[in-house]
Amino acid sequence: MAERMIDEDSDLILYPIHPNDIDANRHFYMAFGQFEVEIVARYVVQFCQKLGGWKAFAKEDLEQFYAEAGGTRNLVLHSLGTNPKFPFYWLNKRLLPRRPDGKYCVTDLFIDRCFASSPKKKL
Repeated sequence: MAERMIDEDSDLILYPIHPNDIDANRHFYMAFGQFEVEIVARYVVQFCQKLGGWKAFAKEDLEQFYAEAGGTRNLVLHSLGTNPKFPFYWLNKRLLPRRPDGKYCVTDLFIDRCFASSPKKKL
């Protein structure tokens, strides 16, 4: 089954898991089976939390957020030879596809795995 791109600005039905339902302050242990992907996924969730939902975004907007959030100083990713831009190559098209208009969206698979790994505790 193909993953569904989630964009709350164009979808008629909102996805039941909201970015604020995910604790993006914790590592997403075993969400994707690769440490680097889990680090990068946290930045995407934090960015969507800032956007106020699962919305499509431009590459440059995520890169600016990543730099402001200190991602360019992430020693794990940069020790692997990455550049200071957002490491899109860690997230494949099943997780963060690019639409024909050039914007990126998360998928239901991305959201479900992040939430399963790090749900925010309800008080």
